[in-house]
Amino acid sequence: MAKKKVNKEEIDRLIDDSILEDIKEAEGEEAFDESEEFSSDNIDEEEIDRVKISSKESLMQDDIQLENEGDNKKEKLEDDSKVLKTIVWVVVFFIAIGVGAYFASQHEGTPVGAHTYTNVDTNNNYEFYPQGVLWKTMVTKPRSGDEILITLHHSPSNLTGIHRDANLRKFLDYSLRFNSNEGSQGVAFVQYSPGGTGRLAVAASEVYFGFRQVLGISSYPAYSYNPNNGGDVPVKLCDETEEPIIVLQTGDVNEITYPQPNCLIVQGTDEYEIGRSANLLLYVLYGVVDDNGSE
Repeated sequence: MAKKKVNKEEIDRLIDDSILEDIKEAEGEEAFDESEEFSSDNIDEEEIDRVKISSKESLMQDDIQLENEGDNKKEKLEDDSKVLKTIVWVVVFFIAIGVGAYFASQHEGTPVGAHTYTNVDTNNNYEFYPQGVLWKTMVTKPRSGDEILITLHHSPSNLTGIHRDANLRKFLDYSLRFNSNEGSQGVAFVQYSPGGTGRLAVAASEVYFGFRQVLGISSYPAYSYNPNNGGDVPVKLCDETEEPIIVLQTGDVNEITYPQPNCLIVQGTDEYEIGRSANLLLYVLYGVVDDNGSE
């Protein structure tokens, strides 16, 4: 809405039209005899000046009020824009997860679970059953002791050839030193590239939900760099904070390394291999696979 502007001519006209009424209110009705013709000689000049000043101040206050109302509406529109932007980010994230679930099952044209698996895959006394392109088994939540059904894209037998450091579970102990935004104990940031595809989104979401639902540790998404110099997903780098971070990245080999207390690095030669490494990390943290490391 355009702001209303009151110029000098309009102020003077409004003053001329209302001056008699203002003076009547100031001095009483008896100051005027309506049966007589009005004459400027009957009006006190000082009173006229006083009323003019008062009227100008009143009109200026009206103008200022209209300007303030315009500013408030502008601020509200900016706030609404921020809320809409957050909603769009959330919708895009979950669309990426859905699309990624499809592409992650199409590695080299063959769905995950249809390579060399049998109906039941056994590892360390855990039995894995195929469910579409996923594998499911029961694990025990380490913090509560309750059992929970988990589903991942790979069973342990499909996770060979991935180097891993020993003592990866120490990262869980470190993450419990931090409190989440909700006030609960335990925090971890899942860091990935904002330029990734749906497959990377699937790997990130499996780690994200694994920490929240199985390990009982609040997890949050994070970027490795900021693509827009803004946005709602923070940038988190291991060397710039003490907060616990799980880094999902591409590299020359498939591996899981633990170079410093606050930093787990999950690496694959492409986004599909990152997903395999991420699944192996979760199996180690769940206790399905040993934490002794590998050559």
